[in-house]
Amino acid sequence: MRTILLAGLLALSAPAAAVSTFDFETGDTSGWASSGTTGAGTSYGVFTPVSGTFLGFVVGGDAWVYSTLTKVINLAAGANLHGKVGFQAGDYFPYDDDAYLSVNGVNIFTSSVGAVGDFGNSGWQTFSFTAPTAGAYTFELGVRNAYDSGYSSAAVIDYGAVPEAGTWALMIVGFGFIGFTARGRKGALASVTN
Repeated sequence: MRTILLAGLLALSAPAAAVSTFDFETGDTSGWASSGTTGAGTSYGVFTPVSGTFLGFVVGGDAWVYSTLTKVINLAAGANLHGKVGFQAGDYFPYDDDAYLSVNGVNIFTSSVGAVGDFGNSGWQTFSFTAPTAGAYTFELGVRNAYDSGYSSAAVIDYGAVPEAGTWALMIVGFGFIGFTARGRKGALASVTN
C-alpha cells in the first residue's frame, strides 16, 4: 500500500516545480514596465544568465533619476519568490551610483559604488520574498547615477521563481507520507529487535 502511495506521489510531482516570473527568454523586457534604459541580454558587465540565455538589466541615466524595471506579480499567501539580482558599478567613488530591488516599495536588495568599490560589482545575490497574504505585489529594480550622467552603473536580474500551488500541496502530502512511513518502520524495527 505504501509503495502504491509513493508511486502516485512521484507521478503527480513530475511537472515543473516552479513558475518562472522573471523570465527574459524572449530576449526583451516584455511583461515589464520600464523607465530609462532597460533591456535583456546574454550578459552585462561580469554578469551572465543564471538560467537560460538572457538576463534583464537597467542602466542609470540622468543624475539622481532612477531607471526602473517594474513587474506586478500575483502571489498566494505564503508563496515564496526567489531569484538573483546584482549591481555593476560603472563609476568611481565619490560618484556613489546605487541600485535596489523592492517589493511594494520596501527594499530587499541594495548596493552602490561605495559598497562594491570603484567599477566593482556585487556578484549575483540571492533574493527571497514570502507573501504574507494573497495579492498583487510590485517588484521594482532600479539604478541611478549620482552627481553626473556619465559612467553609468547598472542593475541586473534573472530567474525569479515561485513554486506552483500544486507543488506546495504535493510537498505537504509527501512530508506527511515520509513521516507515516518512518513511524511505521520505527514500530517494525522495535518489534524485530525485541
